Amino acid sequence: GFVLSLDVGTTAVKGVLFDGRGEALATDVQEYALARRGPGIVEVDPELYWDAARKAAKNVLAGSGNRAGKVESVGVTSQGETLITVGRDGTPLRPAIVWLDNRSEREAGDIGQEFRIDEIYRLTGQQEIVPTWTATKVLWLRRNEPAVFERTHKFLLAADYLLSRLTGQHITDCGLNPSTLYFDIVRNRWWADMLEYLGISEDQLPVLTFSGEQAFPILPRAARQMGLREGTTVTTAPIDQVAAAIGAGNIEPGIITETTGAALA
Repeated sequence: GFVLSLDVGTTAVKGVLFDGRGEALATDVQEYALARRGPGIVEVDPELYWDAARKAAKNVLAGSGNRAGKVESVGVTSQGETLITVGRDGTPLRPAIVWLDNRSEREAGDIGQEFRIDEIYRLTGQQEIVPTWTATKVLWLRRNEPAVFERTHKFLLAADYLLSRLTGQHITDCGLNPSTLYFDIVRNRWWADMLEYLGISEDQLPVLTFSGEQAFPILPRAARQMGLREGTTVTTAPIDQVAAAIGAGNIEPGIITETTGAALA
């Protein structure tokens, strides 16, 4: 069987079809534009993520000789930190606040006043508090767009949103969430004290899973839109950098990989 991998990047969705030996059979890249609405403000319409993922999947399957019937599972990874708020029906309530959006500088400072940096490092692994982290964006939303904040059924990351469109369920990967600033990497659960400070509950976040632990059935409608057969399963994956390290063969102690991206290394 084959595996379809989708990566929701900052400016494009990448799709790759792998065979059982891990060999790439076909790849496709679907780009989209970021909306810069002001100094430090960077947004994108979440629908663009879905459209790009759909097109990438269809092109990959076509480029591999239409092996859709042999695709057993779809794995989804993404950029981290980008905040997508959805209502009870799963529809986004506003554009996604992209990770490199810096509007929440004041909120980052306030979180730094409320929590000691050594506690944040011990529980999240983050060594500084910057507007990139999702928690600062949630707090900004609460203060500046209270109507959206009150209507938000789930606070999602980019991969979470794609997973919800594919499965109808709100699920996420533990390995995607350390840089949200509200995931406890010691206990592998949401950090209750940070959630309380932000004014959100665990019920407003997706269910935490580990990649490879659980497979979720694809929705029939999503299968049709992707060009996949019904019965295909969907799995979570860690953040793109972790997924890339595994792809490069960094899977045991003593191996070092270096990744240079458009924003950080």
